[in-house]
Amino acid sequence: MISMGFATLENIYYALEFGLPTTAVRAVTAVPAHAVFATMMGYYVGKSRFSPGPGKTDICCMDGSSL
Repeated sequence: MISMGFATLENIYYALEFGLPTTAVRAVTAVPAHAVFATMMGYYVGKSRFSPGPGKTDICCMDGSSL
């Protein structure tokens, strides 16, 4: 749900900057894309978090420099 709010806010900024035609295209491309990408990322983060394995690093404790 966070990705949908972000996409909506992003579309508002695009509408103010580039006008309604750009916003209409982004409404049917960017908003669903944000939802799909967030779903896929969440699935694999959850899978990594709860799957057993030797030498597994807890992704929740990693900072940006180790990614």
